[in-house]
Amino acid sequence: MKLSRSVFLLCLFFGSRPILAEEPIGGTEQSVSFSLSGKSLEEIQTHSNEKLKQATVYELMGWDKNDKNIDRFTIDFHTKGKEKEPHSFLYLPDVTTLTTKSAKTIVQFKGFNVYLDGLSNISVEVAKELTTFRGSLHLNGLSSISAEVAKELAQFKGRKLYLNGLSSISVELAKQLAQFNSKHLALRGLSSISAEVAKELAASKALYLYLDGLSSISVEVAKELATFKEDSLYLNGLSNISLEIAKQLAQFRSSYIYLDGLSSIPVEIAKELATFRGDGLYLSGVPSISVEATKELAQFNGSLYLNGLSSIPVEIAKELATFKGSSLLLNGLSNISVELAKELSLFTGQHLSLKGLTRLDEDTAKALATFKGQELYLDGLSTLTVEEAKQLAQFKVDDLHLFGLSSISEAAAEELAKCQCTIFTLPSTSSQIKRYK
Repeated sequence: MKLSRSVFLLCLFFGSRPILAEEPIGGTEQSVSFSLSGKSLEEIQTHSNEKLKQATVYELMGWDKNDKNIDRFTIDFHTKGKEKEPHSFLYLPDVTTLTTKSAKTIVQFKGFNVYLDGLSNISVEVAKELTTFRGSLHLNGLSSISAEVAKELAQFKGRKLYLNGLSSISVELAKQLAQFNSKHLALRGLSSISAEVAKELAASKALYLYLDGLSSISVEVAKELATFKEDSLYLNGLSNISLEIAKQLAQFRSSYIYLDGLSSIPVEIAKELATFRGDGLYLSGVPSISVEATKELAQFNGSLYLNGLSSIPVEIAKELATFKGSSLLLNGLSNISVELAKELSLFTGQHLSLKGLTRLDEDTAKALATFKGQELYLDGLSTLTVEEAKQLAQFKVDDLHLFGLSSISEAAAEELAKCQCTIFTLPSTSSQIKRYK
């Protein structure tokens, strides 16, 4: 399944992957529960707004603070969204019981996210009512559910269903959940699954399947999961995989596979993963990589995410420049030398993302200016000198992303305006540049 160009741009901007609102596994403990009995939706929203003030964006989004794919612009974006649009959330972590009548009230909510992570169990009737909500439903407090409840939840037609509190499921339960026919099915609480359960989950109609709680899997489980036919498979809990498991996962024939938990990439593993024929390979948990492994990964034909690399030698950059895929993401690099910039600019793909760069001197900008791809992402730059802007204006790419520019001088804006590319930046900075077009 291919992403449209507009969706792909959003994925790159928002941390290089689709952004998901989700609660930490298991929900949040609350000392005092809040009763919904007799409450109107307006009263419930008021309570939610108060609770929302206490929640961090990491808690709301379920992010790991060590996730290398999440950049500061994504964090700022969602932090501002929480503050400016609280009515997009119905945040009720302190609701521990839910009647059918209250459920009917909640599903009238017109926002995007309903958080009910304080619930440890729900009835079939309540589940049936909740499935009519059209946004994202967070039920991460459920540690177990019956087959009957699972059957009802599988009818959910909203965008995302989060059941990260489930630590284990039976084959029958997996079969019921596999009928879920919406975008996101999150089961991050599962610490292990059998091949039989994996087979049922792989038949899921959800576009995105999250199994990040799996710290290890057997070859048989890997073989079954590789048959998942929808968009993305998340296995970020795997810290290492065997050669045979890598071979099985490489057979996954859909779009994206997430292996951000891998802490190292041996040459033989890199060689197998490079045979994956999907659109994107996420390996952003790897802090360093050998020249030999890089040479193997360079044979991959999709988008390669290596956002965990905080620095790379010139030898690695030379190999990455030969990467045959469409997009190379190195957002963990905070600074690069002129020589490194020259090598990376030789990458012949469409998208080069260096959003971690916070400074860019004139010579480095001049070196990167020779990149001939379609888009260059430099969203980590918060300011530019006139000379740096002058060099950036020489870029031949179609789109230049500078969303981090919070303020530039009029002289720098005038230089950027000379760029024949389309510049994507903050509204205030964009208006400043447009005055000189």
